[in-house]
Amino acid sequence: MKYVGDVELMSGMFRMFVEGAAIGEDPYEFACGILWHDRKTVALKGVKPDKRLPFVAMRSAVTERLRELGVEEAFWIRKNRGRTRAVKLQVLRRLSKRDQLARP
Repeated sequence: MKYVGDVELMSGMFRMFVEGAAIGEDPYEFACGILWHDRKTVALKGVKPDKRLPFVAMRSAVTERLRELGVEEAFWIRKNRGRTRAVKLQVLRRLSKRDQLARP
């Protein structure tokens, strides 16, 4: 009997550093957990950006790294005044054929 294996991506941690920082040595500016729903969709957990950081900078840093992992959609659940809603990052997109060929 032959067996095959599969990797189920479960969770990770995203940390955002200022450009030029030594990753792993310098303090990070923002962090959130990542929970895979499937190979193309992740939920961001514990998203609470620092009010001093521009949201666009945080969103761009997160989506750039997730794209490199092949993620196409990300979301987080926002709770505010007793209401809950899912917030999706619209900037995630599939890599173009050119970008796919350029990947190592």
